[in-house]
Amino acid sequence: MLYFNINYLPSFNFNFVRVSQVLSLLNFISTKERVESVNFVIERTLMNEMWIILDGVKEGSVSTRNLLLFLFAVMGMNVNVPTIENAFTVQQSMQLD
Repeated sequence: MLYFNINYLPSFNFNFVRVSQVLSLLNFISTKERVESVNFVIERTLMNEMWIILDGVKEGSVSTRNLLLFLFAVMGMNVNVPTIENAFTVQQSMQLD
């Protein structure tokens, strides 16, 4: 199992365009933005479904943590990414010691 250091995790959210850019940079989807591309419709449909699963439709964005967890799951990786609240609590307890 991999462990992820929450201190290096940006705490911002991604809108739909940023998510598509991240997926493109990671080669999950084609870099071609043309409808003529063979996989264009399939990739965009799957990206839309991912957006819905991550509550992007309701929230207007997805959190960095949730996007990372989703992508790790798609790649079949078991990664321990603590919640933001837990990381904040751990950081506070470390300062008290």
